[in-house]
Amino acid sequence: MIFTKNTKYKTKPSTNSLSELAQGKFAIIESLDLRYFPINIVYDLLDYGLIPGTQIKILHKIKGQKKLTVAVGSAEIALRDETADHILVRAC
Repeated sequence: MIFTKNTKYKTKPSTNSLSELAQGKFAIIESLDLRYFPINIVYDLLDYGLIPGTQIKILHKIKGQKKLTVAVGSAEIALRDETADHILVRAC
């Protein structure tokens, strides 16, 4: 909880892994788990536009293949669920 000057309480926006969001939802990337990704993969994800602060949309979830596609700007990017598990986002 966050205490504000007007003595009301607000809940802090929660974060989820990218793989937890439903198809069609929008989110803001909060962080990449640097403990999970090798540095070259971090650079690849950043090059794809998966940068903290960027808004994305979940386009498709392919359960049988454990993959999802996201829109980042005008680009569509496919990710494995195991990769998306380590990208933290805040739904918007």
